[in-house]
Amino acid sequence: MARQSTHEDEKAAAALHEDALTDVLRRLPPRTLGGAKDLCQAGA
Repeated sequence: MARQSTHEDEKAAAALHEDALTDVLRRLPPRTLGGAKDLCQAGA
């Protein structure tokens, strides 16, 4: 089996982090997510 290149490793790691973040955010109550969205928009 061939070794993945560094770029492919980085893409795989980013996908893993995104999956983990999605899993965490799915567990939060909707009000928490709405408040975070408002906070992020206010800082932009």
